[in-house]
Amino acid sequence: MKKLIWAKTLFEAYKYLGKIIKSIDRLVLEKSVNSGNIYQGECNTMERMEAVIDLIQRKRRLLSVKLLIEESIKNSNEYNSTLLVKYYIDKLDTATMAEEMHTNRRTLHRHINNALLGAMEQIFNLGYTYKDIETMLENEGWIIGIYNSYLVKLKGIEKGLSPLALPKMTRIERIVNSVYGGI
Repeated sequence: MKKLIWAKTLFEAYKYLGKIIKSIDRLVLEKSVNSGNIYQGECNTMERMEAVIDLIQRKRRLLSVKLLIEESIKNSNEYNSTLLVKYYIDKLDTATMAEEMHTNRRTLHRHINNALLGAMEQIFNLGYTYKDIETMLENEGWIIGIYNSYLVKLKGIEKGLSPLALPKMTRIERIVNSVYGGI
């Protein structure tokens, strides 16, 4: 159950990783270019420099997750890779996919879940554990939120799994929220 919840979480998050990474690049450039400016009457170059470092570290973690997912797809068998790419990357709905693959939707959902489990197994084969993934994503509240929603949806709580704690807002998130109104 935990394997399926993490697989669904990672592949659901994958849809947004590219856009978030580009946004972080934009924020880093903006903060770097304007790092010597006086903001709200005081010079805060050091604070902006620390914010840039935090953003770069966050980008590195998210890029690692993105590459991990792509590697798991690449290492999966062709059928599973096709299913995952069509469903999570190309964002095809199951009705269209079922029609293309000449199968019914329930069977397709079962095949997608099996493909997710296979992809998660590929991640484990790369040397990652649940703890490694949780540690890597512990400050990404939006991904933890996805995990917790799948935990509830798939009734993992009834099977002894507990929700992950959402992180407190980091310094960079407070700065970005105050300056830009959120990421």
